[in-house]
Amino acid sequence: MPAEILENPLRLSCTFTRGTTSVLKVDDALNPVLTRELLTGLVYLMHPHGNGDSHRTLEKHKGTIDWFVAALAERGHQGGVAGLTRATLA
Repeated sequence: MPAEILENPLRLSCTFTRGTTSVLKVDDALNPVLTRELLTGLVYLMHPHGNGDSHRTLEKHKGTIDWFVAALAERGHQGGVAGLTRATLA
């Protein structure tokens, strides 16, 4: 599969159209549940499901996920996506 989530430790592995591969480690997630759910969405943004087809694109999206999870953890959110409210997101 071109993009997949791997466990123990949590990481995202991608194979791009040029035949190159990339693995992003998620070592210190503040909220592992939310991080995993967002990484699942990221899988579908990468080739062949979406337009993401480079290590740089993968890193940019992962950076945004890290920022988002940290910002929500700072506000006390420790669950998954289902526990997010409109007020929390705003």
